Amino acid sequence: MSEIYQGGQLTITAVQSADSSQGCFLSNENIAKSDQLFFHTRPGTSGGHSSMVRVYRGDIRTTAMTSSVISTRGWTLQEQLLSLRNVFCMDPDIHWQCQAGYQTQTGILFEPNGSLSNWDIAIPLRGPPSAGGLYRTAWRRIIENYSLREFTRVHDRIPAIAGLIHHFASTLKDTPILGLWGKSFARDLAWLRGRGRPQLSGISKFPTWTWFACQGCVLYTIGDKYEEEPQQTGSLNLLDWIVEWDSTSYTSPLRRSFVRVQGSVREIPIRPFADGNLHVPPYFQVFNEDLQRTSKTRLPWRCAGRFDGGDEVAPATHLCLLLFSETRRSNPGYVYETFLILKAVKGQCTEIYTRVGLARIWGQLPTFDSTKIMTIVLI
Repeated sequence: MSEIYQGGQLTITAVQSADSSQGCFLSNENIAKSDQLFFHTRPGTSGGHSSMVRVYRGDIRTTAMTSSVISTRGWTLQEQLLSLRNVFCMDPDIHWQCQAGYQTQTGILFEPNGSLSNWDIAIPLRGPPSAGGLYRTAWRRIIENYSLREFTRVHDRIPAIAGLIHHFASTLKDTPILGLWGKSFARDLAWLRGRGRPQLSGISKFPTWTWFACQGCVLYTIGDKYEEEPQQTGSLNLLDWIVEWDSTSYTSPLRRSFVRVQGSVREIPIRPFADGNLHVPPYFQVFNEDLQRTSKTRLPWRCAGRFDGGDEVAPATHLCLLLFSETRRSNPGYVYETFLILKAVKGQCTEIYTRVGLARIWGQLPTFDSTKIMTIVLI
């Protein structure tokens, strides 16, 4: 599908139509216009005519790209992002978007960089930096958006992202590993289950470490924003992997898969608690700490995350695998460590584990010991 949309001259999108029976321009008085304000100017002194002015709240481009009916559908994401030229048909305006810019029928014009930089999802126009950077951040934002989209057939969720995977693989010159990337594997493993209804209940065989297996929306920020780029001081090593499909990648059933990684590990007692569950993501009490909130502004807890199952989990001690450590300019005295919560696979003679959650812990001293290294197979 990536070749189809990238090779086409023009993509015409019926933005407000729920299905093919409603056409390009949906005439419906019930279409919500809560983001618009209409008023008439006073008649001019020369011609005696008044003008009708329409004022939009927020960014007018979101009506086509992120807050429309079409933007809730899974298959339309690669159509929106890979097409060289888009015409967005909607009431009361037509929008045009291409690599040269973005323009509305009423004459509002945006430059190329401006038309991309503030969107929730976009593929950057300029080439990727040599190490991660713009395209990899864009990929994670795209996945967050994609995980919220709906499908008539649940089994379409994986094939509908294949075109974008092929595009990014070519651009990044990297190897895709079930929605993650070989050169940034530790960072890509750091997805968190967000809220949202389960969408993959009918799909099996996907390993626990890929967001393909997530039974809800996917978050890549653990409560942080994208503005600050932290300094990464250590990360997990990807040793090798196997991904085998029955036939065509992403469209046929997955036959088998695993990754072998090496990194710092330690056991951490984790206890969910009522006050922590009020936050997104929830806070955990760790190492048998019993930290109590003493003010309305400062939170005493130092570990936040979520279990992938989304269910209430009893207090227990878990083997945890460090993905990466970070320091930040805004808080240079602290170390932030992001880690997987693991569960051993019973009956196996080797170190085989499944992923059961993700969390981040912070403090003035590291929680993980860089000398305590373990090689683990994740399935």
